[in-house]
Amino acid sequence: KKAAKLKVLSLADKVADHLIKHGWAIIDNFVPLDVVRRVKIEAGLFKEHYEQSEIWVGKHADVGAHLSVPNVRGDKVLWLCGGHNSAAPEGVTRSVKTINEIEPCKLQVKAAAPIRRFNAIKELISCCDKIVEELKPKVPFLSAIYERSDAMLANYPGGGSRFARHVDNTTLDGRRLTVLVYLNPTWTKEQGGALRLTKLGSSENGVLRSSESVTMKNEKGQDTDAAVDIYPLGGRLAMFLSSEIPHEVLPTFGDRHSVTVWYYDKDERAAAISQAKQAGNAASAAKTSVASQQEAKVFISELLDGKKSSGSAVNELDQLRSTVQRMSDEAVGIVASITGAPSLESFRKGFELLVDEDLKQMRHLFRNMGLS
Repeated sequence: KKAAKLKVLSLADKVADHLIKHGWAIIDNFVPLDVVRRVKIEAGLFKEHYEQSEIWVGKHADVGAHLSVPNVRGDKVLWLCGGHNSAAPEGVTRSVKTINEIEPCKLQVKAAAPIRRFNAIKELISCCDKIVEELKPKVPFLSAIYERSDAMLANYPGGGSRFARHVDNTTLDGRRLTVLVYLNPTWTKEQGGALRLTKLGSSENGVLRSSESVTMKNEKGQDTDAAVDIYPLGGRLAMFLSSEIPHEVLPTFGDRHSVTVWYYDKDERAAAISQAKQAGNAASAAKTSVASQQEAKVFISELLDGKKSSGSAVNELDQLRSTVQRMSDEAVGIVASITGAPSLESFRKGFELLVDEDLKQMRHLFRNMGLS
């Protein structure tokens, strides 16, 4: 433990410098491979309990829908609660009686586990907490971090599974820093699965080792700012600003595992919670029937997918128009709230006037609206 603490202290200045200059940084061998293997053993106890991940689609943090769209996001996840600074901080799933312990958020998953203490996962998360604490006084935009999210175990099962390019925090929900640790001791570049970050500048301080710079092209085929591909090597930590760094997981052809936590900025988080309470949009949406919520969810999924409709784009648009006509007012109201339309009537009328290019823009809007 003493050696690990000294390593954190020695790296903090370099990492802080890179974060300030570029908005992201990585640390190779952040945790030893023996810890990585122990975490994988503990995580493997819950393999059957991982669930298909979802993306958040909504213009605000309190109104939207969680949707499973595999061609956009193809991993499976398991959430772990606990280990926070306080017993029940805002924004976490469930309070754990013993503050320092970490356990599955779903009680039925916890009950099915053959062990009651998850020491390796706890050790890994503790290492993340320590490096962030060391960075707070060194990086101005991290100084107000006061808490973190629950921990997310993620598994991309191979077969080309990916996560489309997105920004984690597009709704100012309080997340300031995204931190990942990879759990793949024998990963090779041939297996793909790199985390591609938009590169705000070049590495100058030696924090980066096994990353590779790449050139991206815009819609006109022109070269844009370089990006960096970070392969998910066991023990590697990656961190980046949650609201500023576009990133994606490239097609994965191996069994890829990671742990992710998000660190909250106190002021932004408080403002998001206050705004949600004052607006009352979430409460209004929550009062709708389960059937209407599901109806809205199916419509948005079809709109996002874009592959279920057969024939030309015109036929696809006609099919979507027919769907909107058949949907209940309550369901249309939910979709209207997510898109920011003034009313369900305006959404219905507006959708009737859409042309093919409008549909493309709406689909682009949904796919980039708070993917996280």
